[in-house]
Amino acid sequence: MNARPIFTHEPHSAGIGCNVSSRTVAGSNSPVGKPVMLKEFLERVVAGVFGIDTVLLSVPTRGRQPVAEARQVAMYLAHVSCSLSFTDVGVLFGRDRTTVAHACRKVEDRREDVEFDAAIELLERTIRMIHLAEDMACHA
Repeated sequence: MNARPIFTHEPHSAGIGCNVSSRTVAGSNSPVGKPVMLKEFLERVVAGVFGIDTVLLSVPTRGRQPVAEARQVAMYLAHVSCSLSFTDVGVLFGRDRTTVAHACRKVEDRREDVEFDAAIELLERTIRMIHLAEDMACHA
């Protein structure tokens, strides 16, 4: 994919699975495949939009501002587009639920910027469309 990233450097792509509960996120009594796919998908998409390396989104420390902001967007998308609770998103990203809540507030505040809001809206729609396609394929 040779599209120019919206915020900085280079694009990525992957597959997704939004139907995740705290039980599957934690890995109790079920495989962790779907949550891992979801996290990797969100990280690749967001890293592509922000032009950062996907590995930086998984480090346990906050990192530099662009990395922290990209991680906040990924957590926001997991919460909003995949309807995961703050707790589930926190487990998925190795963060506390209060960190996820803070990330979501920060992203909502930034949505007043027209360009940023358009990028987030596009990401939300893309994730929802992929989720809908997966649901249709599962019920076919």
